[in-house]
Amino acid sequence: MPPIDPANPVVKLVSAGTRAEFEHRPDAARACYEQAWQAHTDDYEACIAAHYLARCQPTPQQALRWDLEALQRAQAAPAESVREFMPSLYLSERLKTIQKWISRANLWNDQIPTSLPD
Repeated sequence: MPPIDPANPVVKLVSAGTRAEFEHRPDAARACYEQAWQAHTDDYEACIAAHYLARCQPTPQQALRWDLEALQRAQAAPAESVREFMPSLYLSERLKTIQKWISRANLWNDQIPTSLPD
């Protein structure tokens, strides 16, 4: 895998966003990640920006949307550029948590009668 280019504009914005997160400045972090999304020029950069945008979403559904966007963009990017990034996308805690919620919802739905008693 080629090394991540620290001079890449998307990488710079994501790095600034991560610093803002560590400094407990979530609005600044989100702004950096949104700028990174706007600045992407290819699927590799879009994957990176979407992955970080997922971290700062207000709902699990919105986080899942960005996680899936990141995964789709990674699958469209050259394999050698995202090879080491893929496990993080597949093993995202948000995805695992949301998948649990979906499974529970499906179990609950299975217990709801499909017709009313006579």
